[in-house]
Amino acid sequence: MMSKCPKCGSTEIIPDIFVVTGNNLYASVSLQAPKGSKAEDFYSHCQASVCGSCGYLEVYVQDIAKMLAAYKSGATTELPWELRK
Repeated sequence: MMSKCPKCGSTEIIPDIFVVTGNNLYASVSLQAPKGSKAEDFYSHCQASVCGSCGYLEVYVQDIAKMLAAYKSGATTELPWELRK
């Protein structure tokens, strides 16, 4: 979590805020799961902190250990065909 703003150096940080994206009430990240895998093993919500002085926003994956393990087990960062435009 951010305790000091990397942009302006302020310690006036608002932690654990929601980031609204489209119709979602939270941001999330996911990896493309290998066929036959459970999708929830490759998905994590995000949390964010914002600087109260300059507005710099930093987003963190909540369950990075799960995401790293999924990546190492064969999940990819490539978008599925149905999400490509």
